[in-house]
Amino acid sequence: MPTGNATDEGRREERFDASWLIVIALPGGREIRSSAKDVSVSGARLAIPAHVDLPETFAFKVLGKNFVVQARIAWRRGDYVGVTVVRTARLPEPVAKPDTGRDDRGPTRTGTVALRSDRGAALLAGRR
Repeated sequence: MPTGNATDEGRREERFDASWLIVIALPGGREIRSSAKDVSVSGARLAIPAHVDLPETFAFKVLGKNFVVQARIAWRRGDYVGVTVVRTARLPEPVAKPDTGRDDRGPTRTGTVALRSDRGAALLAGRR
């Protein structure tokens, strides 16, 4: 739902209420879980505690969506950070691993029969 007229607040695009869960990637592999609010094509308001240090630019992934955002800090007030979107990138769709009847630990068990091959699993399942 739109939060207001874009020109009323000096913004280029209309902002929308959101409550996206995000994961911010920081240097050194550290991650911060947060949420994005008031989202537009060019920026967002992120809920991040004031005591958390952020670099001027960083990336975040929106959980449940297939894209990441590179953002630059525009302002910081209390537990909120306003960011400008530098660029976005689509993530590839996850590829499901084929069910081979095995996992990384070895053969799977069905009842008391160990399935040692794809052919054996197909036979037990009634497929030929």
